[in-house]
Amino acid sequence: AQAATAFHDQLQQLMGRSLEALELEARCRALDDRLRAVQSRNRVSDGKRSDHRSFFMITPFADRYRPAVEACREVVEHHWGFELVLASDRREADRILDNVQVLMDAADGFVAEITDSNPNVMFELGAAFADRRDRPVVLLREGASTNGIALPADLQSMVYIEYSLADPSLAESLRAEMWKSKIGRA
Repeated sequence: AQAATAFHDQLQQLMGRSLEALELEARCRALDDRLRAVQSRNRVSDGKRSDHRSFFMITPFADRYRPAVEACREVVEHHWGFELVLASDRREADRILDNVQVLMDAADGFVAEITDSNPNVMFELGAAFADRRDRPVVLLREGASTNGIALPADLQSMVYIEYSLADPSLAESLRAEMWKSKIGRA
């Protein structure tokens, strides 16, 4: 009877320690997951968060937008002193969506080219609006080339900057319009 009682007590202690170990393991796993998420959000191409402020440009991967991208790059980098980052500029993760998320998380603001209501642009823009953290969003739309494509209802009432790819001083025009909207004064 004494042996059975001792065995029972030892078994209870062992079970208690096993449960404590499982709880501790679960807490460690949760902390590890949180640490990885924070590191992923803070990582920039060299594995460290940059002290340099950046704007993430949400744009279709089409050659016709290259002049608009270069004009935005001139405004953001040369006039504002920020870095303009496109998803194609850096590879932070193996999956495209993860890469975009890391770059967007690190951004201090966004520039979105919404002319054609490109589905990928709309998806990324939705993510930017969902996680604003007081980060500005500049919307750009080419005036002459809407191709009859209406903006989604949620964007129709928003202020956007209309531009022309034929404008020989596109960067200066964008800078002036962004200044009017107070975005370029940040």
